[in-house]
Amino acid sequence: MYAGMGHVGRNPIRASWYVIVLPALLLNYAGQVALFLGQPAMDGNPFFRLAPSWSIYPLAGLATIATIIASQAIITGSFSLTRQAMQLGWFPGARIRQTSSEEYGQIYVPFVNWTKMVLTIALTVSFGSSERLAGAYGTAVSTTMLLTTALLYNVMHERWRWPIGLALTASGVFLVIDFAFFVANLFKIREGGWIPLTFGMLVFIVMISWHFGFEAIRRRHTTITEMPDEFFGHLKKSGVPRVPGTAIF
Repeated sequence: MYAGMGHVGRNPIRASWYVIVLPALLLNYAGQVALFLGQPAMDGNPFFRLAPSWSIYPLAGLATIATIIASQAIITGSFSLTRQAMQLGWFPGARIRQTSSEEYGQIYVPFVNWTKMVLTIALTVSFGSSERLAGAYGTAVSTTMLLTTALLYNVMHERWRWPIGLALTASGVFLVIDFAFFVANLFKIREGGWIPLTFGMLVFIVMISWHFGFEAIRRRHTTITEMPDEFFGHLKKSGVPRVPGTAIF
């Protein structure tokens, strides 16, 4: 959703979220809670148990389509975030293909795409079922929520200029909930939660190392930069031959 703002703008995302996504989620989760209250010992997936028996196969098809759309959003989002990190000096240079002559955001990053494919196949083969991936999924989502809340405070205070007390209060409400989910998922580290944490740490080390080198080179270039008068004086003193009509940029 964050990367999509650079593609379609904030208004379409706001409209689709408040008109379609949020009401649908509230109705679905409320229905699942009602189902559990009526059948505490219920087994199976509550999402599919909500539907009548004749609609199971259409609902499974709908869920499959939604999964494909979500995976495509993750792929395109990773492309956009990779390019943004490269432009800000936080990620090594990777080959980027511009797939559209009209839309700046339509890109393809081969390295990211093939890496995600290899890792996805490896996870699928090693875990074997979606139920065994629950630990990895829960840890990844809860960690993302916690970090997003921390960034929310930074935006409130630094960007929106909210007072520290108000920013802490507003973000603290979400932080308590997100931290509770995060701690609960720490018990699933041995069940697969170590995978997103390890991968995130590796990406973090790469980004920090690259940015440190990037800043070191920038500082070096700043120290050796000369003013035009100093540069031309150096040319005269060094006796560097100059050909009329030749320019250096």
